[in-house]
Amino acid sequence: KEMEAELDKLRLLENKLLLYPNPANTQLNIKYALQNNDIAELQLIDMLGNVQMRIALDAHNTQTSVNIQHLPIGIYSYRYLLNGVRKETGKLTIN
Repeated sequence: KEMEAELDKLRLLENKLLLYPNPANTQLNIKYALQNNDIAELQLIDMLGNVQMRIALDAHNTQTSVNIQHLPIGIYSYRYLLNGVRKETGKLTIN
């Protein structure tokens, strides 16, 4: 557990974004690090390439939780945009 927490901290520092749990069920937790004037968005994209959810990330916070239980079970891509520039992409499983 302690090692996992340290790895999560390193990932957050490196990417400035951490999504958990993965796979997710009803709730998705997002940790992030932004500067004061940053504008950030997380997009959840289904396998057909449709954006199913857009989550605005507030620069005054460092984490948020969103309800995802309305999304169908499946594998999604996520896209992290910072000031309009794609910074990270990855996969998220919802079960």
